[in-house]
Amino acid sequence: MSQMISQIVAFLSAHPNLAVLILLLVAFGEALLFVGLFVPSTPIMIGAGALVGLGKLGLFPVLVASALGAIAGDALSFWIGRKYKDQLTSRWPLSTHPDLLASGQRFFIRYGSVSIFLARFVPVVKAVLPTVAGMAGMVPLRFAVVNVLSAFVWSAAHLFPSMVLGRGLGVAATANPKVIELFAALLVLAVLAWVAARVLFRFVAPRLANLRLEITTRWITSAGPVRRWIGGHLASAGTPASVMSEILLVVAGLSGLLILAGLVLLDPELAIADAALSNWVFSTKSDLATRSFLAVTMIADWRVLFPLAVIMVGCLFFFRQWRLAAVLVCAFAATYAFVPIVKLLIQRSRPTALYNGAEAFSFPSGHATHATVILGAAALLVAASFKPPGRRFVYGLITTLIVTVAVSRIYLGAHWPTDVLAGLMFGAVMLTTVAVLTRSARAALGHPGLAVCIVLGLGILYPLHLYRNYGASAAFYAPGPQVRAVARADWLTGVPTVPQTRTLLDGDAGEPMLAQSDALASDIIAALAAQGWRVETASWWAEIADVSLPTRSGLDSLAPWPLTHIGNPPVATLVEPAARNQTGRRVLRLWDSGLRVGDAAGRPILILSASLETLDPIGWGFSMIESQPVVELNLRQMLEGFRVVSPLVQPPILTKD
Repeated sequence: MSQMISQIVAFLSAHPNLAVLILLLVAFGEALLFVGLFVPSTPIMIGAGALVGLGKLGLFPVLVASALGAIAGDALSFWIGRKYKDQLTSRWPLSTHPDLLASGQRFFIRYGSVSIFLARFVPVVKAVLPTVAGMAGMVPLRFAVVNVLSAFVWSAAHLFPSMVLGRGLGVAATANPKVIELFAALLVLAVLAWVAARVLFRFVAPRLANLRLEITTRWITSAGPVRRWIGGHLASAGTPASVMSEILLVVAGLSGLLILAGLVLLDPELAIADAALSNWVFSTKSDLATRSFLAVTMIADWRVLFPLAVIMVGCLFFFRQWRLAAVLVCAFAATYAFVPIVKLLIQRSRPTALYNGAEAFSFPSGHATHATVILGAAALLVAASFKPPGRRFVYGLITTLIVTVAVSRIYLGAHWPTDVLAGLMFGAVMLTTVAVLTRSARAALGHPGLAVCIVLGLGILYPLHLYRNYGASAAFYAPGPQVRAVARADWLTGVPTVPQTRTLLDGDAGEPMLAQSDALASDIIAALAAQGWRVETASWWAEIADVSLPTRSGLDSLAPWPLTHIGNPPVATLVEPAARNQTGRRVLRLWDSGLRVGDAAGRPILILSASLETLDPIGWGFSMIESQPVVELNLRQMLEGFRVVSPLVQPPILTKD
């Protein structure tokens, strides 16, 4: 996929005229009657703007081509409306989709001539409105003026923000070249999803609605209890669009879970990316954040969720909601069985050793899974007592809480990011199933007593658990990432090896490591400072700002790139004055390899990498920082008092001893 995307980008860059022609045709098709429903112009326009920002395409040709295509498409649709007028209602496709014409007519009656401008940015309506305007007898000159002006505004509204995005991708690609390929892949998937969604909701959903009506009519009065139950459930189902969304969510969740499990077992790069992301999250730790995430993760402990599940089921039995109780019992039992079974099948180690037995394994996250299912089920039952605005508030609150629990598991070092994602996927599938199977039963809940019991139960269980067990939980999650000890003799012979390259957040390799050393960071800094190198002290946010925003300042006044190695920030970043090097400035970074000489409390083995940073002019006197790896550096000359030992070991070993 990456190779294909890279080849497409390279081909379009080498043939800009073809890219402009494709964009013109897309804009033309997007404005045509009915056809525009299935033309994914938005992701394609975003991709074109990103290519402009990356310097692959020119702004003026892209802007004019997209605007001309939109003008021509709307003009043709307007002409069709003027020529055929009411005859269109009896011709395909409007004869089989009268709702399209009705929505366009309502929009035109409400906004008049301005509707031509507004409809450019309104899905579905924009595919029929020019035709509606022609049918209504709008003056051609007035239509032409609004059509031309709105086309250029529409084109600029898509291109200019995506140009900024493209420039940002160019900046990010310096730290990780795969960013552009990932962005392009997401655009391709967005196009496919756009087309699939249009086809499903325009053609498949109505047929499903007819099929549901037919089955409901036959089975709701059936003598068989199973058929009667299915018929009653189908009768209470939502709109065809909502039913389709539920089906797609379940299929996507199960498919994603299976794919993720396969990648965990078979793709070693995923483990590296997991470690990098986990280390990056761990490196942002603070006392306040640790206390907050610890308190949040405790709401998903079994001491809270298991009693809450018992309270929900018990209350449902008390209120004689047998169907609701049965569905929740099955869902909770399936969830509590799923997590340990999959853990034992995958047997993936946790970032830190925290548990024994099946819980010693990491995939999937039990906290994320149980929080999604049990807290989500609680939200469904509580929201049933509210009107729609209150329901949205309850759902939003619980969703935020579940996501925060998921992040807390990564932050505390209990799970890898993919473990948490797997738990959320399975939980979403299970919760969607519960929501579908209990829709009619929840709609019949009129008494607020159930919601009061659930809220009171959680309000008592969680604070009590915090009061009793917060100290023990803080000690339980305290260890954090572990380091490896290595005997000095083994290290000098290159066993075990340190990383040969910097590892990016997605697991890919960055610039090479140029040396390794057991010297103190302060000794290396002092040796380089004596030659004019300075230690960079800018904050992470300042580094992000300096590399992301255009500037007219010189290199010496700007912070270097905020790079990481396996998610960890550098131990120290040293910058050479730009005046020394006509091509830019060199930046040397010291990284902790994770190895300690002697024992876990011994001296850390540092690894060194370097990059060359330059200013790339972008126009009007502004520039952006660019960075490229340095593959060779005379460290022996730069670090006086250090000597190279074991020259065959890569990267070479520098030591003062």
